[in-house]
Amino acid sequence: MATLEQIRATYDYLDDIVRVDMGQYGEVTCALYDGDFSKTLEQAQQDKHAYILSGIRFVEGFRVLDVG
Repeated sequence: MATLEQIRATYDYLDDIVRVDMGQYGEVTCALYDGDFSKTLEQAQQDKHAYILSGIRFVEGFRVLDVG
């Protein structure tokens, strides 16, 4: 079984690669361009986050568990 140090090293490394390739909010799941392809990938991903949070009626003080 992997140690906590090994897990952190692997996921921190992978996170760094994703951020270099896809920006600060880099993800492997879609982005929300909504027909406006002048948006940067980072802006389209931020728009997707806002859309999702709005859809679940997220308000300040709530917490979200991201599994996966």
